[in-house]
Amino acid sequence: MKKTILLMVALIATTLCANAQGQSATLQQGDNLTAFYGKDAFVQAYGAAKKGAVITLSAGTFTKVDSIMKEISIIGNGYKGEKTAFSETSGESTDSTQIILIGDNITLEGLYLGRVRIRKTNNLKITHCYIKILWGVTSNSNNTQFGDIHKNTIVDQCIIGSDVATSGENYCIKNSIINGFNRVNKSATTNTCIMNCLCFGRLIPNAIFKNCLIGLYKASYTDWGADWSSNQECYNNVFFGGLVWHNVSQTLQDGTQFYNLYQTIDPEMRWVTPEWATEESQTFKGNTITSYDAVFGESDNENPLLAPIITTIKGDDGKVVGPYGGTGFSENPSIPRIVESNIDSYTDADGKLNVKVKVEVNN
Repeated sequence: MKKTILLMVALIATTLCANAQGQSATLQQGDNLTAFYGKDAFVQAYGAAKKGAVITLSAGTFTKVDSIMKEISIIGNGYKGEKTAFSETSGESTDSTQIILIGDNITLEGLYLGRVRIRKTNNLKITHCYIKILWGVTSNSNNTQFGDIHKNTIVDQCIIGSDVATSGENYCIKNSIINGFNRVNKSATTNTCIMNCLCFGRLIPNAIFKNCLIGLYKASYTDWGADWSSNQECYNNVFFGGLVWHNVSQTLQDGTQFYNLYQTIDPEMRWVTPEWATEESQTFKGNTITSYDAVFGESDNENPLLAPIITTIKGDDGKVVGPYGGTGFSENPSIPRIVESNIDSYTDADGKLNVKVKVEVNN
């Protein structure tokens, strides 16, 4: 309860500062709260942060630090609408900004992120974020300077444009939407598990897929058959067809631009159910196949990342598959998210300031 009250105080403090100064950051260290404001507020809060600190950011675009190396939590206002994002300069696109993570026990939540490069981390947790590219490759010769592997990484309830991070140890993505796994994911992985996700196209090697909705390119298995023999394990997933191959980007209804959206819906193929490329085995059990229409319904919205996913589809184990199964999916961070605020510019006759804040909570 004490922690919740402190977070609410931090939330109101960031609202007050943001109303007067633009972007704001609140640094919580134990029972102490310190507010910073302006586009460099995050840099200032990070510079003052010690192990275990929590930095709460308002909506807005903040100047980033070169590397996040401290054992801290960074919580933003979410990745939709009044979002929290980073850039290196005022003219830089937030989609191209690179965030480098190095260290233990880092938590990122409620942020709109461009390129996240995981160098050497342990117990990294990323939740309720949008990530354009999640990068953790160790074997790519062009990125040998970032060759340290990440361990014990959890990505939960996020939207990922392209995942290139599967070269770590004990890597789990759950209840998330993954636009695609980059084809450079060829290195050996240890304990990579994709659970209750909506993902598309190429399947990465040496990983376990469980209770996922997996969209296949077109109706044929030839586009993904080459990777299928690379030691994947698939349990109780629902594979769906109705997609065709296109190397294009696409803008969602909320204005979010997705990088290399390799597939688009073909209206003439939405009903197509794929054919199996393999028989059931010890590492391929309980999976079913269906069409795009069966997963998303007959919606006019032809974007799979926004279409109303039917949440009652179950795998052979009787559990709901996809992001809304398992522990569920929410766009909001775990602390209250400001959706509306009204703060008087002046105090009243009694010296009181009228503050009204409307928030959304995770559940």
